[in-house]
Amino acid sequence: MELATIDFKRTVQDAAAHVRQKTIAEWARLSEPRVSQIVNRTARSRPGFSGASPTEVAQRYATGEISEQQAIDELSRWAYDPMPAFDPFDETWEPGVGTWLEVEDAWHARLITDDMFGAIRVNRKGLGFDR
Repeated sequence: MELATIDFKRTVQDAAAHVRQKTIAEWARLSEPRVSQIVNRTARSRPGFSGASPTEVAQRYATGEISEQQAIDELSRWAYDPMPAFDPFDETWEPGVGTWLEVEDAWHARLITDDMFGAIRVNRKGLGFDR
C-alpha cells in the first residue's frame, strides 16, 4: 500500500476517535461503510516503529521520512513472523505481512541499500536472531 493511502487511512482512524463516522464520510466524500472499514481494518504502526510492516518502514526510509540509521535499527529489531510453508500446488500462496521476505523484497526493490541490508543482517545476528 502506498504511504499516502496509509497516512490517509490512519488520519480517518484518528478522526473517528473524536468525530462521528457519518461526519467523516461527508468530509472525505466516502460512504459510511467505507469509513467503518478503514477504521476497523487499517493496521496501526507498531509501538517503537515507524510502520505497521517492514515494507512500510523501508518505504518511509526511501521517501526520506526516517533516517538510514532509524530504518536499520527498526528492521533489525522487528520480530519477524515465521514464513508459512510453501505449497507448490497453491497458486495463491503468499508469505504474508511481517516476514523476513519483506526486507528482501525491499532490498530487491531498492527501497533499502546493499549496505543497509548487510547491516540489518549483522545486527540481527548480534541480537540473537537467526537471519
